[in-house]
Amino acid sequence: TDKYIETLTDDVKIEHNGITWKNMQYLWKLFTKENEIPNVVYSANLKTLLITNFNIHYNEKEDIFIGITSKHLPLVSLFNHFWDEHMSMTDDSYDFEIDELTTIFKKQLVASKYKTKVTDKYILNLIKHYYTNVVIENDKYILDIKCDLWDKTADIIKTIELYKVNTDCKMQIKSINEIYDYYCKQHNNQYIVSKRFFDKFISNFHI
Repeated sequence: TDKYIETLTDDVKIEHNGITWKNMQYLWKLFTKENEIPNVVYSANLKTLLITNFNIHYNEKEDIFIGITSKHLPLVSLFNHFWDEHMSMTDDSYDFEIDELTTIFKKQLVASKYKTKVTDKYILNLIKHYYTNVVIENDKYILDIKCDLWDKTADIIKTIELYKVNTDCKMQIKSINEIYDYYCKQHNNQYIVSKRFFDKFISNFHI
């Protein structure tokens, strides 16, 4: 268990320094997956098991396990901060693919100088655990969310207007594939929406 939970030294064992129950549940899921163990322990039983078998002090009022930490949690905290700060729910037929969120989050990690490997699967598991109200389709698409770090629709609209000017096309765009190719070239070193999102946007907004 030392790989997942570490005991804090006496000089940092303060009453509010530990692992929240939500984070502990995440660590348990991580432990069962990485060790290929069936997750068959009920939530209440797991809490009792941790308290009694591992002699971990639990603050019921704060819902936190005192005097322990985990090397897995700093990255979790960074992602939760990223999500709470930059993501929001929307009804505008907006969505993000998991790999798009991973790319954005990785850029945030670079800015914070935190070096670690982050995969799409890792991001998906975090979202499933911490943001249960989010709708996920086929373990790939996160529906009805927006990110203030990347306005996908604004990018498309700007590109379409630029395309019309550069091609002297003032009327309805004739080829969606052509404009998407143009869009990709315009955003060569930036975020690029998928063809699926691009087609859906054009269809919904009749541009």
